[in-house]
Amino acid sequence: GMFRIEKCEGLTFRDFEMDGSGIVSNGTVANRSRGFVLSNIDVNNKTTEYTPTNKRITFRNIYAHDMGGFVGTTTRATATSGAPPFHEQLRVEDCLCEDIIGQDHPVGVNYVKGIVVEGCRFLNDTSVTPMDNMAIDFSADTHQAIARNNYIRGFMFGMKCETHTGGGGGDAVRDSMRVL
Repeated sequence: GMFRIEKCEGLTFRDFEMDGSGIVSNGTVANRSRGFVLSNIDVNNKTTEYTPTNKRITFRNIYAHDMGGFVGTTTRATATSGAPPFHEQLRVEDCLCEDIIGQDHPVGVNYVKGIVVEGCRFLNDTSVTPMDNMAIDFSADTHQAIARNNYIRGFMFGMKCETHTGGGGGDAVRDSMRVL
């Protein structure tokens, strides 16, 4: 991603444009062309996991276009179903995502506790997997998630919330709960 966020707390990104033109955003490399990647894995030592890793991160009034995703998580979860989420208290507010074309969604997160996506516009964003094409993806152990007052145009689905089985290995079932 343009920004990789790990072990951070209390960050605000606001008032700028992210132009991904020239980045390959189709196929399996799409998750490498996101704007913001929140990760619980040490980039220098992939076996090191941080729990929880990121808290109180805000994305506000950002124009993101022509990339593989806007805000997403790259998370290797433990096999323990009782393990806590890795990211807490995220806000995506008043952002415009246009022509986000790739494997990832404009906002695609998992293992998050407390996320609000509000007042955003998602225009003409598509996925390389059309049946999994959506503006907002709250997946795999996302809790207390709210999406409200967003405008979506050009999607097959607006939003999904799902359960993930075997997250990170093992037999863990990681339910998503309390999603509005």
